[in-house]
Amino acid sequence: MIFPRPFFFVLFALLIASSGCGVQNSQSPRHWSLTHSAEKQSPYSQLNGRTITVMPIGLTFDIPESWTKQIYKKSLFLSWDDLNEVNKPAIPDFERETSAVLDTVVDFRNCAVHAGEKGWNVGVVSDQLRLYLSNEKTETILERVEKNGLAIAKESFDKANLSRKSFAGWDNRTISYVHAPTHAISISDIAFYVRTHNDLTLVFVFLPGREDLVHATLNSLAFPK
Repeated sequence: MIFPRPFFFVLFALLIASSGCGVQNSQSPRHWSLTHSAEKQSPYSQLNGRTITVMPIGLTFDIPESWTKQIYKKSLFLSWDDLNEVNKPAIPDFERETSAVLDTVVDFRNCAVHAGEKGWNVGVVSDQLRLYLSNEKTETILERVEKNGLAIAKESFDKANLSRKSFAGWDNRTISYVHAPTHAISISDIAFYVRTHNDLTLVFVFLPGREDLVHATLNSLAFPK
């Protein structure tokens, strides 16, 4: 039987779709989905001066004044559209590998803010932080850092290890890693600070986790009265 030419184009398209080889499917779902929207009642944040207000619960914390100037690319991701932009496929090694670790510990749908000294996903390493809101227990989050997060870090980086400590009521787990994808060597941290308040678990992530930045941020945190 001789089939008309359009038949082969249709058949080829169906084969690609069924095999999962389409362009859309070539990206990991955790990086590509639009996770934040009003319909999903997603968290988001607002900026007033250097104070970030996390909505809808109204807790606040301060970021460094210099971050508000966004001196190198966009570095404040507060709205639903902003957070969906952060969740797009990461290309540079630092952002891609770090995102892989974070996504095994906390669900990006619960991310309320991403802020940094310089831009994210632009290939420039700088101080960054995220805040996630979760209904899971602190112990559950910490266990995933120690198991899932550390396992992915060991796969992604040349060397990775875990340390534990606490600060002012916050449980801390820090993954320290060495990464040398080319001639350059990167030594840095992914620091998780976790605390439960009135059945709401807060998960701050600091990259790379400078102690002065961590302490200033956590000490500025205020809950609505």
